[in-house]
Amino acid sequence: MWSDSIVQMGIKELSPNSKDFKLVGVIISKRGTRSFTDNKNSTRSVWNFTLRDSPLYFINVAAWGSEEYIDKLFTTFNVGDIVELINVRVALRKAQDETKYQPVPTSAYDLTLSEGKSEINFYSGSDIGHYERSYHLPTKHPESYVKLSDIVYYTQHNQERRDINLLVAVKYIGLTRTIRTKRGDTTVTREIDLMDDTHSGFPFTMWGTEVVGVADKWTPRETVLFIADVNLSYNEYRKAWTLSSGPKTVFTPNPETSSGRTLREFAKGAPLDAKSVMQTLVNTCDVSQINTILSCKSILDKINSLSCVDHFSAIVYAVVTEYDLDGPNKLVITKCDQCGIVLDDTYDVCVNALCPGNNADLASTSTMSVYNSNMAGFNGSNSNMAAYNVRISLSDHTGQIKNCHLSEQVAVSMIGREADKFNVLPTDMRTQIKWKYLLKRVCARLIILPGQKFKTPMISVVGNNLVPLAEYTSKVPPF
Repeated sequence: MWSDSIVQMGIKELSPNSKDFKLVGVIISKRGTRSFTDNKNSTRSVWNFTLRDSPLYFINVAAWGSEEYIDKLFTTFNVGDIVELINVRVALRKAQDETKYQPVPTSAYDLTLSEGKSEINFYSGSDIGHYERSYHLPTKHPESYVKLSDIVYYTQHNQERRDINLLVAVKYIGLTRTIRTKRGDTTVTREIDLMDDTHSGFPFTMWGTEVVGVADKWTPRETVLFIADVNLSYNEYRKAWTLSSGPKTVFTPNPETSSGRTLREFAKGAPLDAKSVMQTLVNTCDVSQINTILSCKSILDKINSLSCVDHFSAIVYAVVTEYDLDGPNKLVITKCDQCGIVLDDTYDVCVNALCPGNNADLASTSTMSVYNSNMAGFNGSNSNMAAYNVRISLSDHTGQIKNCHLSEQVAVSMIGREADKFNVLPTDMRTQIKWKYLLKRVCARLIILPGQKFKTPMISVVGNNLVPLAEYTSKVPPF
């Protein structure tokens, strides 16, 4: 349809005088469609997206046409697609206010694609790899991101909404939901969890059909994102600070940067389930650095606070009010000493296909195929270890904290023997050991994972020692 005079140009070569040219690039962001009705009762629609053709240059594009035409473009072309634009109009970029509703481009110009005058097609030229590589480069300086732990600090000392950049790994991807806004409109939203090497998980809300769909291509623990212009604001409904996407937000998957590659390696081995996260915290904590003294009520209030999304530690001066060593509960479990998974009583062998103790050629098998293989190639009971599964309750004059799990080191210290020697103890000796701590005053050091991230809170006792009455009364908080 186009004349032989059409030439390919780059974004950096464009000017308002550019005519009869073709521009190739990768779509790095798209917005939703909008429709307008003029005085003649005719409807026109517009779809905005951002195109990139090199590490340095990207530009905003507005496609105009009938509602049917624009809807077709919107559903046909998605983020990550490499396209060619033909016979689009170049104009000087509008006032800075326009960039409140779309990414801030590096080009001084905007492009307009018009139905009947312009064309957009998928591109499949021999240089397509160049554009694919550009898709994996951040749109902001690669080191201009904020660590998730710094966000927690910021929200504790500031009240002002702001836009930030993130370098994070995808931890969890939720389902897409359709909701109705306060204005009566319907929109779609999706919750994901993000993590980095400073924070075990922070919620992020994606808004709009044009945005939530890109998450279908992401894989937890494998996908790293550089996210430019994230909204950090206080959510009155949740009574908590939240991260969310906006019209300016750009997601760059698996950024080809040094920091991105480092985070990708970290994410592959980072624990995702609550037990693994807690075990990592217990294994890496410096007990001597836990110095904040809180009452039982203060700890419970913090656990139940919607704004508390990450782990915290505390000292509590309390009385041990529950400590069952001589009852029917199973207090010793069996773990694989290679990966730490709790073993099933039926098989007593590790069924974790990714366990380093299992044959490498079984690393990709499913759990069911592991069972069906008659355990061939697995490490078996020779690599098992006994571990304590003991819980206590702590109480002071303000309340009671139930279900506090003793770390292995604390359990061994309180009981006076390793876990593999416990089951041979007679009941009367277990009772004697129990009363050394039951109803006694203690100074307990705790690590807490709040329930906002892991369904129910988890509390681990990483330090616990008996204290005299004088110390107890001088240290316990009044409320």
